[in-house]
Amino acid sequence: MKYAVWRRILRTNLLPKGKESTAVVKTANAVDKRSLLNPEQGAAILDWIRRRPRGGERLHAFFAATNGAPGLRHVGQHPP
Repeated sequence: MKYAVWRRILRTNLLPKGKESTAVVKTANAVDKRSLLNPEQGAAILDWIRRRPRGGERLHAFFAATNGAPGLRHVGQHPP
């Protein structure tokens, strides 16, 4: 913020007094389980992506890999 004021991008520092050097973004340490997909929802979304006309197979592989790869197997198949 000081730099923006110095460069005349901002007129004043928007941070409260005393917070200039200690402005740290606070993050949560735990993931809220209510915001995660259950296996059925994940499979449905991956199936919907796979059926897209342009790039569906490629995007399916990408999203399945980012989701821990449960969708690379067809529904009903189990790993050996």
